[in-house]
Amino acid sequence: EGQVEEEEEEEPLPVVGWREFLEKVKGPEYTESGKPVSERLWDAVLSFGAAFVGLFVVCYLHQKADALEDNLFIGSFGASAVLIYAVPEAPLSQPWNFFVGHLLSAVVGVTIRNIFNNNQDYFYIIAPLSCAVAIFFQHMLLCIHPPGGSTAIVASTRPITTRWYGYYFLVTPVALALTILLCVALLLNNIPRRRRYPHIIRAMF
Repeated sequence: EGQVEEEEEEEPLPVVGWREFLEKVKGPEYTESGKPVSERLWDAVLSFGAAFVGLFVVCYLHQKADALEDNLFIGSFGASAVLIYAVPEAPLSQPWNFFVGHLLSAVVGVTIRNIFNNNQDYFYIIAPLSCAVAIFFQHMLLCIHPPGGSTAIVASTRPITTRWYGYYFLVTPVALALTILLCVALLLNNIPRRRRYPHIIRAMF
């Protein structure tokens, strides 16, 4: 008697209430970047040049390889170009995220395609499943790279051609094109004094 029992603090629910949900959807107030026009123009010129050079090399080789029924380009590389050439300081743009995120997603896509025995009658399952599984493993390996979701879908659903079907997809277009794009990013993002790449050397664990 006489002892005050401490009330146990209730742990918050893992989901928010409707008021907090609406506040989160509303988002924070918009703020300007703070960069003067001259700096934004210089960033735009650098990003333009790097993206053009990187994609030019990949697309040129893709066009030459096409005569051999080979491929070197998929659309998700364009999305990656925005990240590694326009915002090289962003966490999701770093080499580990870029290279491993794409390659891992390609492995997931091809594997799911094989599990379903290339039966595109289940497209409505294959496409979302490949993207979702790729996201799961990107989380686990700390290599989240948004364009990788597209790579997983392309790998699992693209129509069969001589070189696109199977794990050869991991070599070309994925690994070969990623190597080219990454080399251009390492070169052109480090020549200007006000840029550097990478910003983060990310470990797996």
